Amino acid sequence: YDGSTLGNMAFGQGLAVPMVQMVKAVGSIANGGTLYTPHFLISEGGQSADWPSTGTSVSAETAAEVTDMMRTVVDSGTATNGDVEGYDVAAKTGTGQQINDDGTGYKDDSYMSSMIGFANASDPDVLVYVGLNGTSYHGSAAGSMFSAIMSE
Repeated sequence: YDGSTLGNMAFGQGLAVPMVQMVKAVGSIANGGTLYTPHFLISEGGQSADWPSTGTSVSAETAAEVTDMMRTVVDSGTATNGDVEGYDVAAKTGTGQQINDDGTGYKDDSYMSSMIGFANASDPDVLVYVGLNGTSYHGSAAGSMFSAIMSE
């Protein structure tokens, strides 16, 4: 961190994490606080893979509270376009302005827009992350893609 990091974080800037790290963190919330390392292999030779947990990130109570907050984001917040009929979806949008090419300030019309979430929120089977780089729209821009993927 440098002197500006804390101030930038107050309005959603100054900190970035790789998609896999975000999936691991939100996956932990979806799993009641149990932390797993993300894998891209669902099954091997027709047999479901059983991945061991790697610890706990938060208490089950905290995970349940965050899940409820993420449900509210889908029900009446910035992720309403990520709702999927017939599923209880918990999700969160994200927006970050792109930094100017010369490193001074932020672009007015270029954003990193994302949505990450899981369903069914009470007993998740799937987690989806959509990230759009360089879009002219805010966090809700990823919602229609998120919803389409989640519907499949």
